Amino acid sequence: RSVYGLMHRFHVDIEHAQRVHQTVLKMHSQVAKLWQLSNPEWRSLLGWATLLEEIGLAISYVQMHKHGEYLLRQSDLDGFGQTEKLAMAIMVRNHKRKFVNELYLELPTKWQKPLRRMTVLLRLAALLHHARSSERTPGFTVQVSANRIALKLPKRWLQQHELVQAELKLEQGFLRAAGFALVLHH
Repeated sequence: RSVYGLMHRFHVDIEHAQRVHQTVLKMHSQVAKLWQLSNPEWRSLLGWATLLEEIGLAISYVQMHKHGEYLLRQSDLDGFGQTEKLAMAIMVRNHKRKFVNELYLELPTKWQKPLRRMTVLLRLAALLHHARSSERTPGFTVQVSANRIALKLPKRWLQQHELVQAELKLEQGFLRAAGFALVLHH
């Protein structure tokens, strides 16, 4: 209720958020075992952060990820502890553009690696819905090992979505700087 209350308060596009949410949970199910994200708490946190990833739009499109972090850090969220709220704020902050590794140091040590990995999933899911279209995402697969992510998308879909393809190329650089390797297949 707290998450949906915040979504309504800050006028989050609920249909869009739910599309990104479905995509991120599909990705999570493909990588949870290998990336040690099977804990239901991790899945829930990832889902909630995904639903709130655009909360910063209530302030401005420019640097919305930073505004979203601020709003989550400052908001009262019944049912969430400080660490959970902080974790969601950090994922929202890092869901696009530069990946700020230092923020994860604010979290307990055992949370840092899982949250960094979940943030990568959030980034990719948000990117696949970049156009904000109600069009379904294509069949995709995600395979992982350590800090490597292989994303396989249909070649024809990528050709029809050149902007997403260009964003994925940029994302490779952002993730490389964060210590992850994104490999694209079609």
